Amino acid sequence: MFHGSQQPDFLEHREAALKPNKAYIGGSYGSIPDHGLAFFYESGKYGGRKAVTAVARIVDRYAMPSDEAAAIGADRGVLPDTKIEGIGGRGLKTVIDIDTVMLFKRPIGIDKLTQLGCWDGANLVTAKTITPAKAIAPLEEGFPRFV
Repeated sequence: MFHGSQQPDFLEHREAALKPNKAYIGGSYGSIPDHGLAFFYESGKYGGRKAVTAVARIVDRYAMPSDEAAAIGADRGVLPDTKIEGIGGRGLKTVIDIDTVMLFKRPIGIDKLTQLGCWDGANLVTAKTITPAKAIAPLEEGFPRFV
């Protein structure tokens, strides 16, 4: 999703790449509190690394009409318009504001995430809540850097 990924870069040629706050239009990530950390997993599709490759802080989340969410997506969204159209229904979309995006110098694969207590079979289906103490382990392992 972010620059440096093995998969297509959703931010390529988008205004969001230049903005400090980015918007993810999609799931609610309700298990992550505001100002909590969201770790981003790069799947194996399109040559992806099957690893956590980035972390960001969730600033806020809110629902808004699809047309307004599309305008935010065009300005500072990290997903292409074609992906946003397929998320949720036609009515409301969830907008998740993120900042402090950091890419990992060393992406963390599933085996290591399991050892760190940060992975189980449900991670690709829904967000997994981890304790603040467990969140430190992938940060130390991945050596994040600001983007």
